[in-house]
Amino acid sequence: MLRPNPALLLILGFASCRADAGAETGAPPSPQETMQERKIPEELEVLAVRSQLGVSADGLRQLALELDVPTGGHELIVSAADCTLGEDGAFVAIFSLTAPGNQELVTQAVETLSGAVDVPAAAERCEVRVRRWTRGWSYIVAPEAFVVAEHDVTR
Repeated sequence: MLRPNPALLLILGFASCRADAGAETGAPPSPQETMQERKIPEELEVLAVRSQLGVSADGLRQLALELDVPTGGHELIVSAADCTLGEDGAFVAIFSLTAPGNQELVTQAVETLSGAVDVPAAAERCEVRVRRWTRGWSYIVAPEAFVVAEHDVTR
C-alpha cells in the first residue's frame, strides 16, 4: 500500500496557493504569500517559513516566526543576545534552529515551531535570520544565519 509523504503534500499545498489572494479585498498578504516570495535556503532543511510583525498584549511590537520542520526533535530559540539594532534602524533577529543529531530517534511527522521577540521602538525595519545547528556536533565557527524574512516597520 502506498502512503503519501506528508512533507510532499505540505509543499504541494503551499504551491497551489494564489499569490494574489488578498488583492481583491485589500487585505495584507498572508504569511503563506510572504513565504512564496522568498526562497527558503536548502541548508536550513525546513518546509515552510512564516514571519509576522504585530503587537503583543503589552502593546509592544513583536516579531513572530514559525517554521515547519520535517521531523520531531527540533528546537527553535531566540535570545536577546542574538538580536541587534543597527545605527541605520535595522533590527536583526537571529533565531537558532537546533536539529536532532544523526543517531537520535525522532517522530516522522511535520512539526511547527514558533518563537517571538520584542522589537525596539527605534527600529525602522526588521530582518529575520535563522541559524541551523545540529545537536551533538562541535562547531569552531557558528553556522551561517540565513535571511528568511524582512519587514518594514514604518508601514
